[in-house]
Amino acid sequence: MKKKFIKALVCMTIVATMMAGCGNEEKAPVEVVSNEVEDTDSEEVKNKIEESEEVNLESNTDVQNNSTVTLGDGTVLDAEGNVISDNSECANDSLISTTVSDNWKDYQVSINGTVLTLPCTYSELNSVTGAELKSSEVKSYIQSGYYTTASLYKDDSLVMYIELSNSTEEDQLYTDCMVTKIGYSQYTDKNLDADIVFCGNLQVGQTMTVDDIKAILGEPQDSYEYTDTDYISTTLRYEDENIWMSSYNSYNITIVNGVIDDISLKHLAYE
Repeated sequence: MKKKFIKALVCMTIVATMMAGCGNEEKAPVEVVSNEVEDTDSEEVKNKIEESEEVNLESNTDVQNNSTVTLGDGTVLDAEGNVISDNSECANDSLISTTVSDNWKDYQVSINGTVLTLPCTYSELNSVTGAELKSSEVKSYIQSGYYTTASLYKDDSLVMYIELSNSTEEDQLYTDCMVTKIGYSQYTDKNLDADIVFCGNLQVGQTMTVDDIKAILGEPQDSYEYTDTDYISTTLRYEDENIWMSSYNSYNITIVNGVIDDISLKHLAYE
């Protein structure tokens, strides 16, 4: 009995000692790791961002100001489209920036960078060329359902030949009718200070062969050739076969001795 009591006393002592040790144990400090990101709203950070943006803007400006485009003929343009150097043999051979459609059946022509689509108004054509009808024609009328040819002048010089059409039910002044044809030649080009570009980037005065035209526009519906001593003239006629009376909706290019001498585009729009 005494031995059992001693064993029990020893066990109680051990348990008490262990409990005392656990109560006095110190906890190890826990390191707190912050996941916070630097406050981008602080003045210091804002200043750094603004400085960085200023550098980028200045850098981009320099790139834009120094950008140039070299055309196929060697002409160099700046970012605004101005000619820096012109290596072409002829000014008319220079390619001009234009948005004229690649399809001539869209009936578009670019005049001084402005694209007109036929039919257009007389006032639209006048505004981009400064060319006018003769004073005697300004007060003339075209009957309903008719069209007529006319010439435009600038400083008393012939600069363009056109057709005016009246598709309304009443007689109309020439100036109130629609322009359904624009024709331009080397002769009129001498009298008009304008850049006129037709489909295929074609301009009067360009060096071009018949095969060159066909490579751009395809085979024409018709062609005419006239040959004399030291003179060869070929006219290629493209007609819009999808429109009734296709001959009234056509694109004509005349080449004389390897140079485009005359271009005309007509869209009477009778469908």
